[in-house]
Amino acid sequence: MSKKLFYLIPFVLVLSLAGNTSGGLVAHWRLDEGSGNKVFDSSGGDHHGTVNGDPRWVAGYDGGALEFDGDDYVDIPSGVNELGAADFTIAVWIKTTEIGMAILSKSNGDSSWASMEKQLYIADSATSEGVNDGTVEYVGWGCEWIRGSIRVDDGQWHHVAVTWDIGAGIGHAYVDGVEGTYEVNYNGGADNAGDTIRIGFSPGEHSANFIGLIDDVRIYDHVLSGVEVLSAMQGQIWPYAWGPEPADGALHADTWVNISWKPGGHAVSHDVYLSENFDDVNDGAESTFRGNQADTFFVAGFPGFPYPDGLVPGTTYY
Repeated sequence: MSKKLFYLIPFVLVLSLAGNTSGGLVAHWRLDEGSGNKVFDSSGGDHHGTVNGDPRWVAGYDGGALEFDGDDYVDIPSGVNELGAADFTIAVWIKTTEIGMAILSKSNGDSSWASMEKQLYIADSATSEGVNDGTVEYVGWGCEWIRGSIRVDDGQWHHVAVTWDIGAGIGHAYVDGVEGTYEVNYNGGADNAGDTIRIGFSPGEHSANFIGLIDDVRIYDHVLSGVEVLSAMQGQIWPYAWGPEPADGALHADTWVNISWKPGGHAVSHDVYLSENFDDVNDGAESTFRGNQADTFFVAGFPGFPYPDGLVPGTTYY
């Protein structure tokens, strides 16, 4: 008989802050520089970029932004390879009245950009069959797409996010934190290690270069939940742990378990609670406290660890 593991969400608490990174955030272009031709990645991933053409540094949704006129873009030569055969999330603020324009494109490994592999863009039915004008679409070549249903071409600031769970085959599109996906057909496809990314650029497939304002571009190496998308929209770092293994609600066949998780943004240690009593864990009862630790895993069911005699079959643990 199996044991069932349920985690509170969030199931660990951030105790202290350090550094300049956040959980799963692999690239973050704030676009707050205000002048010059350099764009910096504040995630710690060193995916810094160069402005090409003459976009204007202007006031953005939060801090600064870049205003594109259709003849300029930002080139990120170091490559962000999470956009392909793995889970990902893209989140960005945009302001425009135009359609048929690329927000972010990824090359197919060809430095000449003769074609591309992935693109997030504002749809135009004249160039892409089966879309709604002014809505957001993420395309992966091989006829994969994640299509939204909420227009973003009204000249107001909008927060756009797309997510892809490659294992489950599920994609989502959000506008201003509201999910509006109406069609998903995306299998991830190949991912070229030498790919580059360009913000506001298209080589001409399905769209043109961007016209309007772009601010706070983020790429995560996992699928953000709806509440995490709202956190990103508000310019915040998601502070809680995520990605538990075994997964929340999993049936666990052994009498011991190694529980692991991904740390929240800036987390350097976590309080860990474990019990068969949901209310006690939820309330942080002293009897359920298993210590504070810097590691992102926790063992139970072995001598010298919680539940030294082993987990009990048929029991739900929190």
